[in-house]
Amino acid sequence: MGWQKGISLPEMLVVLIILSASISLVAPLTIDRLEKNEIKFEKKELYLLFKRLQKHAKWTGAAVEVKAQQHNLQVYSNGEPLQAKRFEKLLFDKQSLIINAKGYPERCTIKIKEPKESLEVVFSECTTKN
Repeated sequence: MGWQKGISLPEMLVVLIILSASISLVAPLTIDRLEKNEIKFEKKELYLLFKRLQKHAKWTGAAVEVKAQQHNLQVYSNGEPLQAKRFEKLLFDKQSLIINAKGYPERCTIKIKEPKESLEVVFSECTTKN
């Protein structure tokens, strides 16, 4: 009998078992990395939003109020809704932050509950002035 080309069923099963084992080891690491990057992106987005709101308050001469609850931020200027923003990963305690007409916030932190921990985001370039 001559040599047959191809692979046998047991050889194919061994290859599939090795592939599935390696994928099961790598997949959780990749998913965790993606989630951390999404959280990092949303924190950066939050920081940039506050910088824009500071400029808006300064340019318009009107105070801006930011109300945070769950995944949502509601922004008001002169009592009128200005903007609404929803975050998928970041979770906020119920809180309110006011940026005065000069563009300075009453405080430079906002409390966030991440999926695994709670923290305060500090706006490093922020200085509170009245």
